[in-house]
Amino acid sequence: MPRVPYAERRALAGVNDRGDLAGVPGVMIECKAEKAIDLAGYMDEVKVQTVNSCAQLGVAVVKRRNRSVGDAYAVMPLSALTELLANEEAQ
Repeated sequence: MPRVPYAERRALAGVNDRGDLAGVPGVMIECKAEKAIDLAGYMDEVKVQTVNSCAQLGVAVVKRRNRSVGDAYAVMPLSALTELLANEEAQ
């Protein structure tokens, strides 16, 4: 799996949390590895943390139990995906 060269673990910020990974310009990344997957809860967190980090895009990376990180899910609201695709098409 390719690595993102400047991504690094972000320090905890409590109520002003800005996600778990830093170093990807314009993107807030929240990482989850829990027994039960709570997509709605993760999207609520992504929304708040994307604003806190002044990012253009927020995504939750959700690790699957008993699987490698490469098999994790990348979860974002549909509106974020359509915006991402529209921006890619414009280039």
